[in-house]
Amino acid sequence: MVNFLRYARRLFTGVHAVFLEGDMNICQEIEELRRHMRQMRKRIPAQTRALWSQDIRGNLDELLDSIKERREDRPLLVFAPMDEEINLWPWIKKRWEEGREQYFPLTKEGELRFYPASSVFDLEPGLWGIKEPVRRENPYQSGFAVAIVPGLAFDVSGSRVGYGGGYYDRFLREHKDLIRIAVAYRFQISDDPIPQADWDQKMDYIVTEEKWIDCSRYRSGVLLKGL
Repeated sequence: MVNFLRYARRLFTGVHAVFLEGDMNICQEIEELRRHMRQMRKRIPAQTRALWSQDIRGNLDELLDSIKERREDRPLLVFAPMDEEINLWPWIKKRWEEGREQYFPLTKEGELRFYPASSVFDLEPGLWGIKEPVRRENPYQSGFAVAIVPGLAFDVSGSRVGYGGGYYDRFLREHKDLIRIAVAYRFQISDDPIPQADWDQKMDYIVTEEKWIDCSRYRSGVLLKGL
């Protein structure tokens, strides 16, 4: 596990150095970063992925406790993870057991919408086998909620590189009142700025297997130790 993490960080550093040389335009830089991150995630051993996912779930609970956002009346906008992503299913099922209201994403007419699901039976395989809500009614409209956001790469100030569709960026831009929490493996986080397009949206927090990061402290110039 340690050897893989060292390799991943070296690869991220090498990719970032190419960005700094200015040899690629912003779109090419982002696509190159996506490609490398996908490769790195595929190389995570299954046992390591399981351990990291468990630690991320625990740190996500710790973060929500610290910002006092575990009240049952405040909904969660979550996502159904793919095989190479962090396994959030135990965490999601626990929230259902607590009676927490949870919404899952669905791409419809070029837009990202979130629909309620109260159990796994309210979900069905959709595009690329990703589980989607069966019921397409009563979508999340507005109001205070916590959004758990996937992605391929981040930096400590909250910049995010997603999968390329721009769905989350458009959704987050339209819903400013959401608390945005990204979940990612530590090697997906750069200490230096990553390439961003003008429309890319920033995260409020990032949760990794090592700790959770308050991105606003980096944007304000107050650095956390130990990253």
